[in-house]
Amino acid sequence: MRFPHADARAQATGESPALSLVVASRGEPRALRALLGALLPLAGECGVEVVVARGGAHPETAGLAREFPGVRFFAAPEDATPQALRFTGMAEATGDVVMLAADDDPSAPERLLHLCRTYAAAE
Repeated sequence: MRFPHADARAQATGESPALSLVVASRGEPRALRALLGALLPLAGECGVEVVVARGGAHPETAGLAREFPGVRFFAAPEDATPQALRFTGMAEATGDVVMLAADDDPSAPERLLHLCRTYAAAE
């Protein structure tokens, strides 16, 4: 499955990331901050694009965007379901392979590492 944003980025830059991580976030910013802190070193090593779809307008979201400048943040309605948040993030992701996570997912760093290793071995 391809998304229009992936094709636009590929045309503009000549390449798109192979892997994208979409984080659906409805909880408190502390959980998201902790997750991004754990994921970003791995994402940087693997060249993974990180996209956060955030439900509602929490006052700390702008601060998170400044704290994690390499992460792309997208707003969704406050009452967005987890499924709607995932769809919002996937529509913005540019990778060929998309991993989904929630902001309170303790297994996400381990799953991302496994995905990166598997993808690298397949190339």
